Amino acid sequence: MNIVITGASGLLGTELIYQLQHTTHNIFALTSNKEALLSKWTADNVHIHSVEEWESRAFSLEGKDVIIHSGFARAYKGGEEIARSLLFTKKLFDEIRDKKVKGLINISTQEVYGKKN
Repeated sequence: MNIVITGASGLLGTELIYQLQHTTHNIFALTSNKEALLSKWTADNVHIHSVEEWESRAFSLEGKDVIIHSGFARAYKGGEEIARSLLFTKKLFDEIRDKKVKGLINISTQEVYGKKN
């Protein structure tokens, strides 16, 4: 199975790659911090791509089976960063639809929405 994980350098993305790296699945890590991941993941089935590569169409969702979307701005980063994150999510979902990707899992931590007492 070909699995794309967005937010691959974040808490959830990192843990998902850790859990899946020793499987037969191909893992495509999509991140805004590619350099941080290049030395971290050396398994043959983990392929690291930057958001810029995806935006320039150097990396595509074509032929991918599942997208696990865990890449979203944290609430403390403020409105402008959250707006960029929402635009990224819309573009991602549009490509998921257009490329007829079979599965989508949308997950986040409490940090995305802010903590409530």
